[in-house]
Amino acid sequence: MECLAKLLNTCSHLHTFSLSRNEIGDVGILSFSQALATNQTLTELNLSRNRCGDKGGAALADALENNQTLLSLSLDFNRISNLGVKPFYR
Repeated sequence: MECLAKLLNTCSHLHTFSLSRNEIGDVGILSFSQALATNQTLTELNLSRNRCGDKGGAALADALENNQTLLSLSLDFNRISNLGVKPFYR
């Protein structure tokens, strides 16, 4: 997952990225979120079906506070509860 996170910050031509159905869980989402916070090219991200829970959801919300380019985020079929969605409404 760290290699993908590095790719996210070094590949300036990457605009759409899908990690759907990889079951990376909160640990993978946390690693990816750190890179997402500083990425300046990605506009679409699909993280559906990754067993992401509330911790991963909160990490993504934190990353999106700093990300100015992402327009579309898919989190379908993850394990984010109402509690994990709250950080997205800041």
